Amino acid sequence: MRITFVQTADSAVYSKFINVTSTTVKEICARQGHAYDCFIGVKRGSKPWHAALNRLPILKSYVDQGYDGWIIYLDADAYVADVDFKIAEYLAGKSQYAMIAAGSGLEPPRWWDINNGVFAINLGHEQGRMIAELWNAALMSVPEDELNAEQKWGDVIDDQAELHKILRNNEAVIEPVFYRDDAAPRVFNWYGSFIRQYVRETGDLDKRLAALKEGVLEALGGLALADLSDDRPETPELRAARYQVCDEVAEAIYRGILNREPDEGGLDAVKHKLRHRITTFEDEFRACVSSREFEGRFNEILERARRS
Repeated sequence: MRITFVQTADSAVYSKFINVTSTTVKEICARQGHAYDCFIGVKRGSKPWHAALNRLPILKSYVDQGYDGWIIYLDADAYVADVDFKIAEYLAGKSQYAMIAAGSGLEPPRWWDINNGVFAINLGHEQGRMIAELWNAALMSVPEDELNAEQKWGDVIDDQAELHKILRNNEAVIEPVFYRDDAAPRVFNWYGSFIRQYVRETGDLDKRLAALKEGVLEALGGLALADLSDDRPETPELRAARYQVCDEVAEAIYRGILNREPDEGGLDAVKHKLRHRITTFEDEFRACVSSREFEGRFNEILERARRS
């Protein structure tokens, strides 16, 4: 099975993210014999954010070359959290699928509403090649001068919205061969067991980069590059102690505030955000007490707390 990991970024902003996250991608490729392809720059357009569109002509180029394997695409702010994950074994049982991706997180969930920051596409599958062809055609249909005049990302073309449109317009063909990775434990994206991504909503650039460094250091362990650490790096003993506190707080939020046992996926997400300083204890407490679940169960929770 041919597997190629692909990343891309502009040279001004997100290249420093790839300098960090690519260490994990290169490590799994070296360990398991997969290929790695990285492009820094802008293939079409002139603004730094146009690098988000690079994946479209990159996929098209693989189709044109007759590549018939899997492409695993990761945005610059995504990294391989488990470099020992047997990706070939995972994909071997999914050769009937053209694409694998995780939902966007919006409610209600719809099969085509995915986040395209991390995905796997099977270019050995007819529908996988069709997605790649149509996606690139959407970009090429935009005049170059119109693209260059864009003042804000997504005003002229939104790559994720274009993918959603392709999936919806070809629903009868694509939905049967589309695998939505939403079941816990999720493999791709967000707080997945294999690949994780820290999107814009998880903080500003500096906060996201710091969180990514934490995640990469954990993923690579002793193999982590020295320049990923701070001047006075946290010792393994201190990190283990901090992680234990974060885990206990995460469990206390469910048992102490929501008064129930945590669900596996939700607990893992809270633990991960606290461990890697994506959110603070205060952030998670506020999110909990402002949640629909807390609002809907407030009286029940209050009564149980009084009885206990």
